[in-house]
Amino acid sequence: MNKTNRYLRLTFRVSEHEMQEIDKRCQYANLSVSDLLRMAVFTATIKSPQIPLVDQQSFVELKRIGTNLNQIAKAINSGFRDGDRLAPGIQSIEKSLDRLTKHLIHHDRKD
Repeated sequence: MNKTNRYLRLTFRVSEHEMQEIDKRCQYANLSVSDLLRMAVFTATIKSPQIPLVDQQSFVELKRIGTNLNQIAKAINSGFRDGDRLAPGIQSIEKSLDRLTKHLIHHDRKD
């Protein structure tokens, strides 16, 4: 890309120490700050985030829990007042969430 196409400006802040280090590297490499930063950005290796993948079984379980929560919310919003009848559903959801959390923690440790 030639310089005439570079019309956008990128601005960010650095500490005084970081700026001194950038200047030192620019002088050593005989590069402008812009060229040094472009080189650093376009040749950098970016690590993948450490986020565990959710397996199909976990996805199905989460969907089932969400359905149960929606049914309870619908009952409450429609004026259902018998909390004793909702308690087993809420307890079931709590158990499912606990089981799923343990599964995901165990699954993440295997990888």
